[in-house]
Amino acid sequence: MAEQTGVPYDRGWAWMIVVGYFFSSFIMLGVAKSYGILMKPLIDEFNVDITIASLGNAVMAGIYTLGGIGNSCLYGNGVVMIGSYFKRIRTVANGVALSGASVGTFVIPPLIEFLLQTYGLPGTYLILGGLYLTIAVCGALYRPLTFYASERQGGENDEKHQLVTKDMNEYFTSTGSLVIGSMESLSQIVQADESKKLSNSITIEICGKAIVIPKIFHFSVLKMPEVVFYTIFSFLVFFGYFNFIILMPLDAASKGFASYEKAWLVSCAGIGDLLGRVVIGIVGDLRIIERYKIIGATCICCGINILIFNFATVFWWCAIHTTLYGFFGGAYVALNSIVLIDMVGLEIMPKAIGVILLIQGLGAIKGASGSFSLLNYINSSLMIIGGFFMFLYPFVRDHAKKSKDKNDVEQEEEDQA
Repeated sequence: MAEQTGVPYDRGWAWMIVVGYFFSSFIMLGVAKSYGILMKPLIDEFNVDITIASLGNAVMAGIYTLGGIGNSCLYGNGVVMIGSYFKRIRTVANGVALSGASVGTFVIPPLIEFLLQTYGLPGTYLILGGLYLTIAVCGALYRPLTFYASERQGGENDEKHQLVTKDMNEYFTSTGSLVIGSMESLSQIVQADESKKLSNSITIEICGKAIVIPKIFHFSVLKMPEVVFYTIFSFLVFFGYFNFIILMPLDAASKGFASYEKAWLVSCAGIGDLLGRVVIGIVGDLRIIERYKIIGATCICCGINILIFNFATVFWWCAIHTTLYGFFGGAYVALNSIVLIDMVGLEIMPKAIGVILLIQGLGAIKGASGSFSLLNYINSSLMIIGGFFMFLYPFVRDHAKKSKDKNDVEQEEEDQA
């Protein structure tokens, strides 16, 4: 992509991207983390067990459902946009944007409880669906980097306009977005230069238009040791992190808590989540400690906290541990994409994030069976294992460097031959 000196890195419209993603995550993750509050009404409404009731959220986690596709587009594109618009204060911007999930986790649980009491389960789902539709407005704020290239080239001749079109296709191919351009304009671009990019996409002609649809999942990135390593880490940690908050309201009900108390426990997690994202975002940008060590330590602490939650029997005790869960979990989420960029670079990150999110999401596709204590033991164990696993990264980094050096030497020998 051509150099784009007009892009407002770390300023201006970059913060509008943060605003759009803030409200998107407010609704999307706020509702997702509040799903446990809906499970008891689902069980009563349809006379099913916990396993069947939990499948609703699990199916939505899959990419082959309408909700799953929508959520994946929101999360993945938002992470990529923020990573592209911010350089110097990327961790802070990412933390602020994702803090929308924290605020949503605080506000939406009591809202859902109110809606259930007022409108019942069908009315609640109808209102939540309308709330989801407002995310389209947030998506309109996602201005691509190529907007600034197009703006500067607006008064140029046709040849320069074609270069902008080429740059747009290169950018969107790397980020997994959709480009619709004129067949006449595209036909004038040098085919040799485009062959590499278009080999990773599918071009369909409809009504004189070329629709370039790039690959959504670049599984070739799994050849990189760092990506494989981070994928394993993400699966382990996300399994324990996400399933705890989903089943926690039912766990609280089994301890004799009232409906409003269950909702406020989820809200406590939202308060801790907000604090964790902001604090760790600032600490991460100070570079005092390597960020992979921070995310590993926070996952270990979160896992230990879930383990201790098992022994909580009164509301204030549970509230303390759900707040700590939110704090350490928020720190993990705030650093998630940042650590990935540190490992593979910004150029590879958009391709890697799609594969990682796909495999990570499998951790949410499960049913609830057995006692809640057993489930919490599993959740905490996986988070602790994932946290310690992250500390093996230096060995993976050294192995990847040696492999790259070896390949470079072999390539140089082939070129000389």
